[in-house]
Amino acid sequence: MKTNAITNSQDDPEPSYQVQPAQPQQHETQVIELPAEEKFYTKFEPEILNLSPDRKSRYATLLRNDRNEASIMKIMGQLGFRYTNKSLSFVHRNIEYHVDKQAIAHTWIYLFELESKEDKDAFNRGSKAFLTPTTFCFLPKQEKEIIWDTQDACYLPFQNGVLKVTAKDRKLIDYARLQFVVKLKDIIPRKIDLDIVKDGEELTYLQDSDFYKLLRNVSSTRRDKKVDENLFQTNLMGMARTVHTHFNETDPAMVIWSEQTSEGEFNAGGTGKGIIGQGIRSVRPAFATIDGKNFRPDDQFAFDAIIPNETKVVSIDETDNFGAILNRSFSMVTEGVQLKRKYKDTEEIPVNRKPKFMLSANSLKLPTTESARRRIFLIPLTRYYNEKHKPIDDFGRTLFGPDWKAEDWNKSDFVFIYALQSYFRQGYNTRPMPRCNVAENLVKKQYRAEVGENLNSFLVEKLGKQLDQNKAFQVVAADLLEEYNTSAYATSDKIWNTKALNTKLLSFAAIYGWTIEDCEKPKKINGKTTRVKLFFPPEAAIAKPLAKAANTNAKRSKTNASAKKVTKVTKKTII
Repeated sequence: MKTNAITNSQDDPEPSYQVQPAQPQQHETQVIELPAEEKFYTKFEPEILNLSPDRKSRYATLLRNDRNEASIMKIMGQLGFRYTNKSLSFVHRNIEYHVDKQAIAHTWIYLFELESKEDKDAFNRGSKAFLTPTTFCFLPKQEKEIIWDTQDACYLPFQNGVLKVTAKDRKLIDYARLQFVVKLKDIIPRKIDLDIVKDGEELTYLQDSDFYKLLRNVSSTRRDKKVDENLFQTNLMGMARTVHTHFNETDPAMVIWSEQTSEGEFNAGGTGKGIIGQGIRSVRPAFATIDGKNFRPDDQFAFDAIIPNETKVVSIDETDNFGAILNRSFSMVTEGVQLKRKYKDTEEIPVNRKPKFMLSANSLKLPTTESARRRIFLIPLTRYYNEKHKPIDDFGRTLFGPDWKAEDWNKSDFVFIYALQSYFRQGYNTRPMPRCNVAENLVKKQYRAEVGENLNSFLVEKLGKQLDQNKAFQVVAADLLEEYNTSAYATSDKIWNTKALNTKLLSFAAIYGWTIEDCEKPKKINGKTTRVKLFFPPEAAIAKPLAKAANTNAKRSKTNASAKKVTKVTKKTII
């Protein structure tokens, strides 16, 4: 296994961004240590303000002397209260707390706690009249962007700062120095210690993690303990891909954790998929879980658990309705959407704010269409764990459970740092990730079944040399159909029209990772007007979506620069 060193630095300045599909702007952000005496609040309390008695008295005097609603709300805005999209919030040190009108009332009590009874009574008379949406409109709006990952960086907010992970670096950023806002619900409820590990010893440190050991186990067989390194690395990359919330236009596929089974074996789960999900949730608290067994694809509120522009990861667990869930989820995975929620207005989720989807399934039933299969990234875990041998038998405790101490959490956090840095270094943030060998063989097996043994043998004989040359080539489907039907291969397996043949050609090409497209215009061949199929090798298949993404970004940049400043979201879908 290759070691990927994880570096730790406190470089200055720190770049930030404005969240746009085009190139991000850069801001200077100083990287400093969080003061040891700074308390982290898990909910809003007026004590967050930490005002001296003199400042409390000064604010109390201002509030008491000026009974104008606009002036009072201006003072509350200076303290950190915001009113945006009919919602109250409080921002301190760039952490956003969700609050209600009582928070403002409690803040008034806090400001007046040292004042005389007469002064308190003078202010309290009629003050409740200011706690209305009409008055809240005088509060300032939240202007800063909410934190979101960029193409080359993943941001993980901990209690002692925001961890920024890139291909070559990791560092903590003090909340007070950020150029964006972090919602309280996004903050991982613990501190991370980067200095506990010396440079060059990161891999040894994380290898001692029970979570790391479990990932090795679910990539091996219990009989011989031999680890499938390809599956293990794919598992890490699948986790990194899910945690990194930036939308990669070249590879929007959904990550699916399933299980390897032998023919005729009953699959009862228990292989560790749920623990991997808990690990991802431990670093992405803005996590929504959907019960796959009770999922109703036809329900207009099927994705009610998602909070637009906030939810980072959506997990659909233990589904038996695999195909229906995939079909229902694809629009959410690949496009900007409009989301329907119970008792809420329909809200739009732009492409660059969509959550990442992950799915777990006990019994794997791959979708039948080629386009659907390209939208899933399959990770089949081994049956190292099952109903008879469980993780607790190896580790003596529940992973990510109440028995975990600060060091256990720190080690599992380093597993994600390691995975993310490997993910960035291999360029999977800008290009598609290859399927692991186990998944690739599984998909190829299904493709071969769809092609059929006779036609597959014929196509290998007919097109094999051109495939070996790894260059794009053309095929006339009508001629290929006629040649096949008159060959010995079609004795008991004829194909009656080019439409049926074209479907099978797609599956045949997919066995080799190739793609097929129609020529833009029909061609005349031997005096006949016919359609010609173009076969593209894997390299061309990867390059084409990259080029498409580049063109899309260029168009977006041009749109953002225009006077109209219109944000374009393609193929909006109401779900």
